[in-house]
Amino acid sequence: MDTSSRESRNQRWTSDKETRLITLYERHQLLWDSRHPHYRDRDRRERAMSNIAQGLQDEFDEDALHANAAVATGLRNELDASVS
Repeated sequence: MDTSSRESRNQRWTSDKETRLITLYERHQLLWDSRHPHYRDRDRRERAMSNIAQGLQDEFDEDALHANAAVATGLRNELDASVS
């Protein structure tokens, strides 16, 4: 990724938007908890992602999809730490 793309993405994603994304993502446990009974249900996962997109009022773009993996990893790590 070139510098101008990275700077543009950073300008679009403020702390408030990141916080909203994380809050909405946490509400959909099936997206980040591999032990959730619907974790592997593609249709339910897609509906959950659509709900998140609606919650962000169309601010959910390609950048949010890339952030998805980082959020899922963080939540998974927290879950693992709380279980052990």
